[in-house]
Amino acid sequence: MKQLMVTKPDKPLDYLIDKLSNPTVKRLFVVGPPGCERKEYAKRIREKYPMTIISTGDLLKKEITKKTDHSEAIKQAFDQRTLVPDAVVTDILHKKIVEVEKDQQNWLVEGYPRTKVQSLSL
Repeated sequence: MKQLMVTKPDKPLDYLIDKLSNPTVKRLFVVGPPGCERKEYAKRIREKYPMTIISTGDLLKKEITKKTDHSEAIKQAFDQRTLVPDAVVTDILHKKIVEVEKDQQNWLVEGYPRTKVQSLSL
């Protein structure tokens, strides 16, 4: 009802029918410094609200096993204990988000953004 008052559509009944038949997807990001248990917070949120957790670390580990274009850069960064290049992380995460968005699922990203470049890419 609040959005109805804000947008003031020409056909309010059609607007309400559309909003009720297509619920909005909830999108959350859990960020924090290293060691702050972001994964645990994400799991607690999922217990209360049904949503898909997208863990950046887990995505990167899966990417190594797939032997894709990015897997070598990820493996090298893991071996050297440095951050994975921003372009690689952003590309992998974007693909996963698009996949989840197609299914109209609520989602939560854990572990992204970690750098200023990643923040700006959002």
